[in-house]
Amino acid sequence: MQPIKDKIKRIIGFFPSKIEKYIYNYYWYIRSFPKLSVLYVKLITLPSIIKEIEKEDSFIKKKNTAKNQVKKEKQNLVFKDIEKAQPQINSLFHSSTYQYKIDKLKAIGDLKKRQDIFNQIAPNFFQGQNFLNIGCNTGYFPLVAAQFFEKVQIIDEDEKFIKLCKTLKQSNMEVFHDSFRDFMPLIEFDKIFIDNVHHHIFKQCRGWEWICKLAAISNGEVLIEGPVDTDYKDIKTLFSKELQSKFTFEDFMQAMDPFFSLEKKIKSINPDCWVMLFKRKLNRINNQVQLDNLPITKILKNGIHSLVYLTRFSGKKIVAKIIPPRFALNDYKIRIQIASFSPLSNGITGFIYKNNKFVGWFEEYEDKRVNRSKENQVELLKLICDHVIFLAKLGYFDIDCSTRNFFKESNKFFDKGGVVHIKTLDWNIDGTSNLSKFFQNLNDGFNIIDKEMLEIIYNALNSKDLYLIEQAFISIKNRL
Repeated sequence: MQPIKDKIKRIIGFFPSKIEKYIYNYYWYIRSFPKLSVLYVKLITLPSIIKEIEKEDSFIKKKNTAKNQVKKEKQNLVFKDIEKAQPQINSLFHSSTYQYKIDKLKAIGDLKKRQDIFNQIAPNFFQGQNFLNIGCNTGYFPLVAAQFFEKVQIIDEDEKFIKLCKTLKQSNMEVFHDSFRDFMPLIEFDKIFIDNVHHHIFKQCRGWEWICKLAAISNGEVLIEGPVDTDYKDIKTLFSKELQSKFTFEDFMQAMDPFFSLEKKIKSINPDCWVMLFKRKLNRINNQVQLDNLPITKILKNGIHSLVYLTRFSGKKIVAKIIPPRFALNDYKIRIQIASFSPLSNGITGFIYKNNKFVGWFEEYEDKRVNRSKENQVELLKLICDHVIFLAKLGYFDIDCSTRNFFKESNKFFDKGGVVHIKTLDWNIDGTSNLSKFFQNLNDGFNIIDKEMLEIIYNALNSKDLYLIEQAFISIKNRL
């Protein structure tokens, strides 16, 4: 290398001194530019992001302090009309396992036995910060939780149970008429209770993919009561033969194992059902690193929506991706995890925090080429279909399905910032909506998508129906 530099210097020496000086000045400008960009990020970009974080963090702390002052002890339940509430409860429970008295919130008969089992398997389960009840039925357990949690959220597909729970609703409760697949979580939960409906979620998603969504919103314990195989009386009438073959305890545990450890499992009082306590594993995705501990080696991207740079963690070269607070919405961490769980994704190595606030994530550095626009189209479009089908099973969609987001050798998808919940899909004519951006990316990356394919995709996305979106991309994949 040195002889080449010497030859270049000799050649430059033949030029007039003014030109020679210009060449050297330009050379040192080019040499110093990457360092200047790193300096700019260190002195300007990162401090401004940190200032935003600290400002928001200060507001959140004040808000939480005020809440904690109010909610230190067991909260009394307040009902608008207790005399009307009890007849409503009595008219709706379909078995003795859901029977209770609203006055002093007293479980009766088999519901009391169920509660005793829950207390046996998880003594402190109904105490914490954020509680999610999937399948609320007549609302007893959400009311138990409402006495001891800062926030309680309820989802159920059955409108009659939702109406009842809205009548019983406490000030710290939110009630959603949703399936788990359609549910749009904005926070993580330290306790999640799935009340004899996980087989219905399995049927709706036609597989165990829904567990990835469960993992993305859980940071503590999950209590599940329900069947574990086809011995349960309703399974054979609910499921097709293909689904029945997948609904086994072994397959269930295989899907849970990357994220959860089974702490306890005991027989339920419901025939052919079990009560299972799971705990979220502290695997590598739970690596939590402070922003200050990730020095900048090289800037890869410094845009309005994100800062991407090379750094090191545990002796390895990694890529850090920082999101300014004004762009990191409440559910951003959840969406990043959902994206990383896709079978196409290169995954993430951990999360980045500043003052206990999530501000980004990091991935292992891969020094690989990426696909160009309209390159390797058929194979990559098939992979995008698989990616979208997976996300649709969880209620999400990726608006940034570009060929340029795939590594060339591995065909791994490395962009995670474009994953949004289906409910947030929008459309307008000025091209600024997320659906507009999706079709722009599709047009930029592919010229093999005909008008009929575009119409299928457009109609499915416009419907915001997860099943139709899933079927549309299955259809597109089969056409290729």
